Amino acid sequence: LRINKRGEDASVENAANCKGINYQDWSYRSVNEFVATCKIHRIDFIVFEMPCWRKSQNQCLDEIVKLASGNVQVYNLNRGIVCDSILNPKTDWLSENHLNFDGSIKLTRKIIGRLSDQ
Repeated sequence: LRINKRGEDASVENAANCKGINYQDWSYRSVNEFVATCKIHRIDFIVFEMPCWRKSQNQCLDEIVKLASGNVQVYNLNRGIVCDSILNPKTDWLSENHLNFDGSIKLTRKIIGRLSDQ
């Protein structure tokens, strides 16, 4: 799907502190099942927090989450400094939580780079 429409991110940075995600919480119980299955097949289970407009960004760092079934690498692509280094707020957005074609290409290249570094 190639959408070249543009929706400018004119929102103000929220500067929210990192509350973190509790992957031990019951609502993430299926993650343990995925991680266990991946471990059996020698596949690394990786989570990417996807970028949103400035008002919904956070300052959480990348982290390794230790679960009963194994470790999960979490890359936060929604951290303000990361978004600013990848995306142009005037040209790369379709809407508040969706990138347009240009933005998705930039983000995909960043993800490939992260995966290549492993």
